[in-house]
Amino acid sequence: MYRLSTAIMVLVLGSAGVLSTGCGGADNEAAIDAAERTAEAMAEKATGEKVDIEASGEVDMSALPEFLRIPGAKAIGKVAMSTSEGKGTVWTLETSEPAKPVWEWYRAQLTGQGWTKVSELETTESMMLNFKTADETQTVAILVTEAGGLTTISLTHAMK
Repeated sequence: MYRLSTAIMVLVLGSAGVLSTGCGGADNEAAIDAAERTAEAMAEKATGEKVDIEASGEVDMSALPEFLRIPGAKAIGKVAMSTSEGKGTVWTLETSEPAKPVWEWYRAQLTGQGWTKVSELETTESMMLNFKTADETQTVAILVTEAGGLTTISLTHAMK
């Protein structure tokens, strides 16, 4: 799971380029394809494994477990990848709710589902939660930031 976690972290860093390509048109499709290939190369270098990344401008939330879908939030980005160890998806969500209640909602949801807290960090700019299932087959990392009246949630869900 360590290599998958490393690949997911590289994916989080690389997904900004994939998601920032905007939407619409053939030029955008080419930009998304190029960003996917770049992110794949970064993850493959970090893990030493073949990595497949799928980025999407059209965000279908059906693969996100329902208990992780915070009410009122809109999905604005999704980047999925898989390795020989498992698969993971980075979801980018936005809501008008303040950051602190969002962070507390996720903590309560994961705890209520029986997940174990691995770490928690709160700074003046962001809040982060890391949880895993008891059998360690799934992990969730959540980064919550607030700016300009919007709260952005970066949610990484990885499975063995």
